[in-house]
Amino acid sequence: MARQIILTTAFLSFVAAFAAAQDLTVTYLDGTLEVRTAKGWRTLDVGSTIKADSRVRVGDSGSVELRRGSQHISIIQDGEYAIAELLSSSGKAGSKGVGVTLASKLHSVASGTGRNANAVGGVRGAAQGDNSQDLTWMGTDDEDTSAKAQALLDKQRYREAETELARALTNAQDDQKKQDLEYLLASAYYGDGESARAYHTLLSVKNNIASTYYPDSVILKAQILLDNGAFADSLKILKDFQTENTDNRYVQISHLLSAQCYKELGDTKSEKDSLQKGYAIDPRSDTAQQISKLQNE
Repeated sequence: MARQIILTTAFLSFVAAFAAAQDLTVTYLDGTLEVRTAKGWRTLDVGSTIKADSRVRVGDSGSVELRRGSQHISIIQDGEYAIAELLSSSGKAGSKGVGVTLASKLHSVASGTGRNANAVGGVRGAAQGDNSQDLTWMGTDDEDTSAKAQALLDKQRYREAETELARALTNAQDDQKKQDLEYLLASAYYGDGESARAYHTLLSVKNNIASTYYPDSVILKAQILLDNGAFADSLKILKDFQTENTDNRYVQISHLLSAQCYKELGDTKSEKDSLQKGYAIDPRSDTAQQISKLQNE
């Protein structure tokens, strides 16, 4: 009898621990987040837990990150959401970062920080494409910081990039340099799976065509909206970008992302048109190869 009681107690403890593990934790919050209870809406903070069958409400231009084990949910727009639906749709929408990956590669080549660079901006090691886990630094100015962060991003060392960029932003004085660092920080957040934090950071980046990372920031913002199911909002950004931008490499990527939006919206004709326009810009590019795969699906 005693043994049965011990086993029953152990089983109940296991069930309780398993149930607790199914809750989601608020890991990032900007704006307001509330959960609906029997008594009304209750305000949540970072560190709060939410059950998987809950309904939440985001306000004040909120951005929210929720985690449960390896599962991750980002909310970037105000509204009321069912957690179960978010869990079900998580990771299904969007093009899995195709646009961002290609845009990052383009910028690395254009700025000289890609795998064929020779200590550009003072970076040796990761920026040259070797297997080194260390970066030998040759200076302390702002350009060095951007180059080092780009090298860390290329190596997918996102947490290290976040630390480096947050420190640099604290000390940055020049407005343009702050813009550059904010874009790179948003890229690090996105790479680390924190889309909401990345989107909130991008809101601080002004739409300045002359800015170093302007085309990259537009592509990243459109990608995050696409990933989070805001297809119409993503399309609006991409259409404006296609009208005003003169760099065909980025315009080609924008057509690829536009096609993804149209696909999710069920507009097959516009999807095909976007793929055709994008492919025609440069059939030999990496982006064209991605477009070709989509055309053959």
